[in-house]
Amino acid sequence: MPGFVNRIVTIGFVALLPACASMRHPAVKNTSKTFSMVVVDAGHGGKDSGAYRRYGPPEKMVTLDVAQRLNSKLRESQLKTVMTRSSDVFIPLDERVTIENSQKNAVFVSIHFNDSRRRGIRGFETYYHSGASFDLANRIQEKLMTIPHSANRGIHTANFRVLRNAAVRVRCLSRVDSSGCTIAASSGISS
Repeated sequence: MPGFVNRIVTIGFVALLPACASMRHPAVKNTSKTFSMVVVDAGHGGKDSGAYRRYGPPEKMVTLDVAQRLNSKLRESQLKTVMTRSSDVFIPLDERVTIENSQKNAVFVSIHFNDSRRRGIRGFETYYHSGASFDLANRIQEKLMTIPHSANRGIHTANFRVLRNAAVRVRCLSRVDSSGCTIAASSGISS
């Protein structure tokens, strides 16, 4: 089943990002309306293993695999990309934000697979930090719901460090047995 979840994540992001970009107003600074760069962040890495599953690799390895495949698919879709890490190394949160913020009109996509002890937790969630981010969060959630067998876990605000400091964040969370997938995303203002 992990391959199925990973395909959903990759398909979702590839379908989602170009569909959410609107290049009609290139002077707009709000990346929830326009973006020309996607910063792909494989969550955790190095000394930070992330969630452990009973069977299978630690979260840091799964996020790296999905991030590399997502990066490839986005480039095939003619989007420019930058990866925060391309190997099993630890990158501090503030450095990840610095990488994103150094790009003009960038969308920050951070991928995570988290453990949940509750059975049946699955679906897509979209997170955003500020009111200016709601429109993009809503469009992302709508696109994710077009993926077959998607469960809608809603749109939520959150005060995660990378949400409040980066332009856009998308992360994927999954049950320990990979039977479902949750996506979280957010956007903000980028100069």
